[in-house]
Amino acid sequence: MTKLSLLGKAWDFPAETTALDSRQDVISAVLKNRKINTPEEIRTFFNPSLDDLSSLDLIPDIAAAAQFLLDNLQRKITIYGDYDVDGITGTTLLYNALQKLGVQRLDYYIPHRFSEGYGLNKNAVQKIKDSGTEIILTVDCGISNYEEIKYAKELGLHVIVTDHHIPPVVLPPADFLVNPKLNNQPFSGRNIAGVAVAFKFAEQLFRLRGAAPYSVTSNYLDLVLLGTIADIVPLLEENRILAIHGLRELNRKKRVSLRALIDAAGLSEKDLTSRDIGFAVAPRINAAGRLGASDIAVKLLLENDYARAKQIALELNKQNTERQEIGGKINEQITAEIEKMSAKDTEKVFILASPGWHPGIIGIVAAQIVRQYNRPTVLIAIGENGGRGSIRSLEGLDIFEPLKKCAYLLKDFGGHKEAAGFEIEAERIEEFTAAYRRALNESTIDSNYIPKLQIDAVLPKTQITKTLAEELEKLNPFGQGNQQPVFTTTELAIYDFAKIGGGKHLKFSLTNGIDIIDGVGFGFGDLYPVVQKNQNLEIAFNLSINEWQGREKLQLIIKDLRTRG
Repeated sequence: MTKLSLLGKAWDFPAETTALDSRQDVISAVLKNRKINTPEEIRTFFNPSLDDLSSLDLIPDIAAAAQFLLDNLQRKITIYGDYDVDGITGTTLLYNALQKLGVQRLDYYIPHRFSEGYGLNKNAVQKIKDSGTEIILTVDCGISNYEEIKYAKELGLHVIVTDHHIPPVVLPPADFLVNPKLNNQPFSGRNIAGVAVAFKFAEQLFRLRGAAPYSVTSNYLDLVLLGTIADIVPLLEENRILAIHGLRELNRKKRVSLRALIDAAGLSEKDLTSRDIGFAVAPRINAAGRLGASDIAVKLLLENDYARAKQIALELNKQNTERQEIGGKINEQITAEIEKMSAKDTEKVFILASPGWHPGIIGIVAAQIVRQYNRPTVLIAIGENGGRGSIRSLEGLDIFEPLKKCAYLLKDFGGHKEAAGFEIEAERIEEFTAAYRRALNESTIDSNYIPKLQIDAVLPKTQITKTLAEELEKLNPFGQGNQQPVFTTTELAIYDFAKIGGGKHLKFSLTNGIDIIDGVGFGFGDLYPVVQKNQNLEIAFNLSINEWQGREKLQLIIKDLRTRG
């Protein structure tokens, strides 16, 4: 039987373990867990150069598409971007690049999340045609828009698709399809974000104009960083290279618009990290699209006047706060409903619907419910035109295959293994609920519902030091595929603990038999009575450095607790 922690997780240890007698042993073990083994892989991980990016030629159509665009810069070009951060930053990047190349007749179009949905749509294509556009250049979308691109071609438009999503069996009839996943051979740039595809396309344009590699496009790496972090692509290989160089560019704060946004977020006094991007900067850019139109975010990123940029940034701040408040109320309502369920502990999936929920926010709330209850969650916001659903899952539990089996009940759907969305007629929600439960039960086993905590290594007490914490900082930026290392140990015990932060968190004093080490468990307040009854617990933790009044000391960030033995 699987041993579960106090948070209901199974700790997953490396298959192979070695003695960790030095800091280098620990670093090597962490790298091995991320499949970074060779001297060249290690060199690229710690000291990547833009020259380590794969050849542009590995992306099909990129050179031909770039040459076509350069031959037609006198025509009106409209950049059609997705409404999320990846699409917004990619749209801004290509707009900047085409302006620099001298395009005079240039526009962009971001579809409305609710009234238009993801990707191209025929009404938008018609509007773009009517505006005098001759070339549509997509960002982060288009690879699945067969009918819409066929319609655009019938209207006489040229279409260049830049996208990073998995291509369908039948490809759209665009003039050019620039997508790394159309190269079926494995290469380090195959899993880049949409903004990174836009970056590489811009790089191809400038190289064809005689520019030295990355001499122009390096100025766009701050935008690449934002889209890459927000799209939660694995921060390894090329995504790591782009993120590291993007952080350096962002922290130079040369881009007026981002400086205004960072100031509005209250982050102007520090060098930003990937965590700051994921939790503070990207949500502000996303907020506009979640509540309505995303155009305001592109308008901000293109703004060169600080005062005007700050005004827009403050508006996005306001929208982000509104988004958080709406999400908080929805979460409270859903939590109350779940707590009333007699079978909540045995329920395989929570499926709830309401006419009072905001369709742009239920995805965020669904992810919160998954974290609260360790169960996949389906939330459906019912509106005048039916229901819009969002599904979120535990890591490793596929919720998309069961959704595909329910396609006959849906107006539209899309997504991947751990996150999906759909549209449905309101009168079919009850039938869908039963069908989806059945499909999920048929495709999963009980162990799929146990969340895992990946442990990097079991540390001896001699390695639990501030010096190792400092060394581990070199593994930044952390994110998907390169999470902050999690350790456990058999050589620390709980000496004392107390509630902090109004009872929401727990502060620990831990001892190795000689020294006292501080620890904090954020969101662990509810575990106080459990810890009070049994302090003979193992801890899983990150090593961190806490700075207070100019002094730095080691602090463990507690990720989980479980009984010993």
